[in-house]
Formats: sequence, C-alpha cells, structure tokens
Amino acid sequence: MLFHRSAVFTIDPSLDLYIACEDKIIIARLVHASSNSLIMRDVASSIYECLTSALEKISQLYIRTSSDQTQTSDASFMTRICCNSPDNPCYLKVNDLANTDEVWICPSHGIEHKIHTMTSWIAEKDEEKCKPGCTVTKEEFLRATPSDLHLRRLSLLYSPFEAKEITIYLGLSDREVETILETEDPKTSSFEILRQCRDSRMVTFKDIKDALERIGKESIHILCKLVKGQPIYFDMEPQKWDLVPTAEHIDKLAPLVGKNSLPFLIELGMDFHTWEQISHRQNERDLVRLNMDILEEWRFKFCKMHNLKPTLRKIAHAFSNIGKNIKIVDNTLSDLF
Repeated sequence: MLFHRSAVFTIDPSLDLYIACEDKIIIARLVHASSNSLIMRDVASSIYECLTSALEKISQLYIRTSSDQTQTSDASFMTRICCNSPDNPCYLKVNDLANTDEVWICPSHGIEHKIHTMTSWIAEKDEEKCKPGCTVTKEEFLRATPSDLHLRRLSLLYSPFEAKEITIYLGLSDREVETILETEDPKTSSFEILRQCRDSRMVTFKDIKDALERIGKESIHILCKLVKGQPIYFDMEPQKWDLVPTAEHIDKLAPLVGKNSLPFLIELGMDFHTWEQISHRQNERDLVRLNMDILEEWRFKFCKMHNLKPTLRKIAHAFSNIGKNIKIVDNTLSDLF
C-alpha cells in the first residue's frame, strides 16, 4: 500500500515492512501480526542489507551524474537504530550497539528496547549458545505454536528415532508413531511425526523445548535454528531475482525440485493442507506436473490471497533451504534472464 511519503509492504502473511520518508531520513520498521519475537532474524538482516546496498548505489549514481562532483566520500549516508516511538523517534548509532547493555532505554520517551531485538537488523555468525534476550528465550515465543515450516526445520535436525522420542514425550503413543513410520516416505517421516503430534496435542515451542531437554538435547539454542533459514547471497545482478516468475520459469524450475515436493511447498510458505489438496488432484504419478502445480498454486493463489509479490528470489530461497545451490537455479534459468 502506498501513502504520502510512506508505504507498507507485505513480507509474508503475518509480517509487514513499513517505510517512511522524511526530509533527510528514511525509516524502516518490521511489524508482526501477533508478536515481534516471531520475526525471523535473517529476514530483518536481509532487509537491512538490501536497503543499505540500494541506497548506496542510488547515492553514488546521483553523485556521479550531478553537475557538482566534488563530493567523493563513500559514506553518502549513515544507518542508525530508531526507537519504537512513532513520533520523533530517538536514534542509536549502529557502532554503539556493541557498547550497549541488554536493554537500551531511549532518552526522549523512556521506552525499553532489548538489545537482541535491535541487533537482529545486523547479520551475525552462528553462535553456539543463545545471547541474552534471544528471541527463543522469551515467554511470548515459547507460548506460540510452531508452523509447518518450523517443524520441517526441526525434522532436519533429528533422525526419525529422535523424532519418535520427542513426540512420545509430547503425548503420541508408540503405536501411533510406528504407524506413521510404516506409511510415510523415510525422507519426510520425521516431519510427519512432528506435524501429527502438533495437530493432535496443540504443541507449543515450550513443549518442544521441554521434550528436547528430556531426550538430552539441553540447549534451548536449538530453537534458534527453527527461526533462521539458510543465508543466501545474490551477489551477481541481484535485481533479476526480483522478477515475477513466468510460465517459462516454472517449466524450467519444476524438474529441479525432484522428489522434494513437500519440503519445497513448505519452504514457499504454504501448509500441509495445501499439499493434501494438490497431491489429491494428481491422477497420474507425474512428479514434474506435481511440482508445476505447487509453483502455480503459490504463484497464482497463495501470493494473491496474502497480497504478496511472487518473486524468483523467494523461489531461490526455497531451493536453498531444500539443499539446492543458488548457482544451479541461476544456470537453469540463464537463458531467461
């Protein structure tokens, strides 16, 4: 949605990006429908990197084409963290984050800001343990119910036997688990065990945390991996990944999904119920047709329903998270770029 000197962009069905342009300042805010603690950390850092890269290129282009080219400094703008106040927000320099305690209180409004939330805008290396204020340690996060995407990422961390241990602790019987293992594809059995357990027992992140501790996985930091996708870098011609996929793109990408149809669908943001509907419509065992149906469902229905712009960037992220290198996707589409 576009407004006077501002705009709101839908990132996913539960997350919006608000951009406001003032005289000499551009303010970007992420707003989650239920809780900011559920914002995936890599989303904030990716947006920050994209915005700073775009602004730097625009600034340098302006300097080069300006009649007055005396300005040669590379620092054409500064980035700061603003407080949560919508009116006259306070600002903190990014370089000052390292010297800030667990909580920063903005001087003009007295609003408390957790340092972990503020640093989520900055890309960081994986840590072995949670930092103070980490999202997954917050009560509002632990009370939430994991999505299909969270459960898929959890299933990648454990074997079917370990998934069985987790779900038996959460309330499934041995027989229920064995039935799933006997009927499901071994590649997706861990996910299916966790999904059926969540749906029948209304499992929360706290329940999963308790179950992991029960089977000897004591670090709550494992939950961080559920809210972070694999990093992906669009170094060459990043703008081409913002194209909306055409029928030709879908034709070329469908075979690349292979037998990872269900994980790919979930990484695109759709849920298991959509998978059941699409797979039920398959009268023939045509894997490529199934994958095309998934891409078309996402492109023409899911994105439209949730007011999202379907882009090749999102598809590339989904491929990356099912183990496909972006270079393979790039090469597959090379004659269409």
